[in-house]
Amino acid sequence: MIAGTFIGLRWPGEPACVLAVAAGTAGIGFALRRTVAATAFLHMTLVLLSWMSATMSVQTPSGRALSSIMERPEEQIGIIATVSADPILYGDDAEGGRWTFPVRIEGVNRTGGWQRADGNAMVKWETDGPSEVRYGDRRYFQGLVVDLPISERRHASMPYLLQVGPGDSQLLESGQGSPFLSWCYRLRRGCARTLSLGIEEQTVTTGLLHALMLGYRQELPRDLYQVFASSGTLHIFAISGLHVGIVAMLIAGLLRTAGLARNYWIYAMVPLLVIYVCCTGMKASAVRACVMALMYTSALAVKRRPDSVTALSLAAVAILMFQPSQLLDAGFIMSFTIVLGLVVLCPVFMAPARRFLARDSWAVSVERKPRLLARKAAFWAAGLVVTSAAAWISAAPLTACYFNLLSPVALLGNLVTIPMTTVIVLTGFLSLLLGSVWPLLAEVLNAANYFFTSVLLGCVFRLTDLPASHFHVRSPHWGTVAACYAVLAAFLFARRQRLAVVSVSLALLAGVSMGAWFGNREVSASFVGSGKTVAALIDLPGPSDVLVNPGPRYSASRMVKQMHENGTDRLSALILTQVDSEHAGAAVNLLKDIPVDEVWCPRYIGRSSVLAPLLAEAKRRGAEVLPLSAGDHGILRGEVCWEVLHPGRTNDYRRIADAAMIMRMTRGGVSLLFAGGSSASARQVILSNPLDAESSILIADEAERKDKWSAGWMGAVSPRLAVIGTGRYEEIRLHSKSIPEELRRRGVQVWRATDDEVLTVDLPERGSADLIAPR
Repeated sequence: MIAGTFIGLRWPGEPACVLAVAAGTAGIGFALRRTVAATAFLHMTLVLLSWMSATMSVQTPSGRALSSIMERPEEQIGIIATVSADPILYGDDAEGGRWTFPVRIEGVNRTGGWQRADGNAMVKWETDGPSEVRYGDRRYFQGLVVDLPISERRHASMPYLLQVGPGDSQLLESGQGSPFLSWCYRLRRGCARTLSLGIEEQTVTTGLLHALMLGYRQELPRDLYQVFASSGTLHIFAISGLHVGIVAMLIAGLLRTAGLARNYWIYAMVPLLVIYVCCTGMKASAVRACVMALMYTSALAVKRRPDSVTALSLAAVAILMFQPSQLLDAGFIMSFTIVLGLVVLCPVFMAPARRFLARDSWAVSVERKPRLLARKAAFWAAGLVVTSAAAWISAAPLTACYFNLLSPVALLGNLVTIPMTTVIVLTGFLSLLLGSVWPLLAEVLNAANYFFTSVLLGCVFRLTDLPASHFHVRSPHWGTVAACYAVLAAFLFARRQRLAVVSVSLALLAGVSMGAWFGNREVSASFVGSGKTVAALIDLPGPSDVLVNPGPRYSASRMVKQMHENGTDRLSALILTQVDSEHAGAAVNLLKDIPVDEVWCPRYIGRSSVLAPLLAEAKRRGAEVLPLSAGDHGILRGEVCWEVLHPGRTNDYRRIADAAMIMRMTRGGVSLLFAGGSSASARQVILSNPLDAESSILIADEAERKDKWSAGWMGAVSPRLAVIGTGRYEEIRLHSKSIPEELRRRGVQVWRATDDEVLTVDLPERGSADLIAPR
């Protein structure tokens, strides 16, 4: 079923044809019953039916799909849609913020007239004042619609992104959603108020409780979110198997105390777990975990022994039957992979501990209570260690693939966070139950949780301070991920040769890692748009790289994400060709998130609002600030030569743009000329010696400023590729503008650097690179 669903999502077919072939294979299977071939044909039928189901989930037979109506992947259009989930607000509603919520599209207006349309979109609505959005609101939106590729969809069932600015949304009518879901979201908001009773002023604690219990992550401070991510314990905020398992354990304990037979547990477990999932707002991860738990418990109702693998398989089948697109969701893949890893690895890892801690079968005397309690405590500790190790091993390849992160400290962190999370969730669940009867009890339990969350935070902060606690890596190839799980499978099946499998695998891993570390001499430059600026990440051999012009302040988090995807944890140099809000606005926030050795900037700064906070943060973080001018030069790792062509050592400049730094980096036959932000007069200075400007790639800003694209300047640079900063919204306007005629006449390739695309160019040690712009 998984194979057929995957094929249908990636390569949709014609449902009628697939159904006809499935009917044929089913008929052959029944005709050949009681033979080995019959099983193969029936399996093939299941694959084809899954293919058809997945195809129908991603296709709209009526032809109303928004993708078939749009002429380009990005368009500025009007949409009427209904909010289909609980909206989330980032920021302060009084001063404006950003609402994020999914919608179900009903109609679009592209050419002045309305037409019906189908599809689901994720809305990001920026507001500049008080606003309110609720589930079931039917609203009009005017904004930029982006048809996302499958690989870039954050949610598998959300193929479109709608970006809406202030004042571009209007409420048409309310109460258009499901009454049941409306009740769920009201219940969720009520639970949030209960968990805040008595500790309203402790915003960090309430944010943690709301995230742990209800999935309200937007209340978590950004730096705290990063701490949990770095320690490898961010998974505790996903309302998934851990939380549902804790609640199920509490329910089972209460039922056992009440003396109810196990085969009747499911009749109490179903409504209570469903109510808890409703409290989380019916989040997909919580629903998945609830289905897994109910599948496992249902075996007791029919007086059968529960089997974890069977329950897991049935849960996956049930979920994919109702929503095939879940198969491509990272949460679905990680949830089932980790649970499967726990099921198959924990018994293997726990076997030595069981043998070592087992009671001596030859002992004559009865085991005393202190010794019995000590042995049970040792079993509990061993089980916790084994669970942490199994979960980390199962998740590590996927964590590196999806989040570009490896956290060895997570092995130790889970030993602390899982017991503390269990205590916090149990206390919070009791607060919700008892607080609905007597609010004073909720205040007492919330005060206890304030202490527990303080202990949890203290432990996590100390974990991240450990050396080599975490590091970022580039996303491994899916073949590498498959090889890792193949090694795990070999370890499980090779019962007597497990030590040999582990030894050979570790030796191969060490050899490959050492070869990649010492033999890597590759250098590349990645360009990404940041407003009208082009940020360039120079990937050098070794652990530290170089970043040129991080862009405006709002792009700081996106630049950090881009560096993490590149496997960059540290910058040897942060280069600012111009210290203004457009080119260096993100520098201060960047210094807070990424260790930086040196900050390079022009010698003449002038009156810059960015300068004072930048110098203060650099001093606080221990980064040395180096002012540069014409004539300064050096060599970076990987034999990358750099030289500053402008400004001179004088301070006689009227504008900051006249003193902007023009720098060139060269490796082999490829040279990069950074001229973004420089004025026409600054470029005129370079033309006094035209050979200084000749470069393979020109990085510049503002394509519409033709005074910067003079014939003399382009003749001196003679680039093969021009990387121009435009930004997403600027690009829409540029579709109707011509690229400067001088660029086209000279045969220069042009790449417009937008906020959501990255151009990577290899800088070979010898020879020239193949500079082919993607568009």
